[in-house]
Amino acid sequence: MSDGAIRFVVLAGLVALVAIVTWLLRRRAVRVGPVVIPPDLGPFPAVFYFGDEDCVSCKPTAAAIAEAGLRVRTISWGMDAVVFERLQVDEVPTLWGVDRRGRLVRVVTGVPGPRDLARLKSQQSPE
Repeated sequence: MSDGAIRFVVLAGLVALVAIVTWLLRRRAVRVGPVVIPPDLGPFPAVFYFGDEDCVSCKPTAAAIAEAGLRVRTISWGMDAVVFERLQVDEVPTLWGVDRRGRLVRVVTGVPGPRDLARLKSQQSPE
């Protein structure tokens, strides 16, 4: 192999590695530890949608939620900044799936994909 071909293969490998790492970091559905939501935010199970009217990604997120038929409790930064601070939510859009015991079991940040929405929807059943 020539020196140019070796450099090309190494560069292509680095680009592929960066793409894979970026994809892994951007995966939005994350299982989290035993965070318990304050009971006054119940009843549970519930899906909370944290958004803002000025957020660019919030409009497609709201559309995806509506299209999926996902029932959410919307918490808007402009109206409920105290709740954002209380729950330490620092990124919008964010969806939280909370089980029937009030435990946070799924966090989805950014525009959710169909799989994210389906998983959150399945958590809404009170079983």
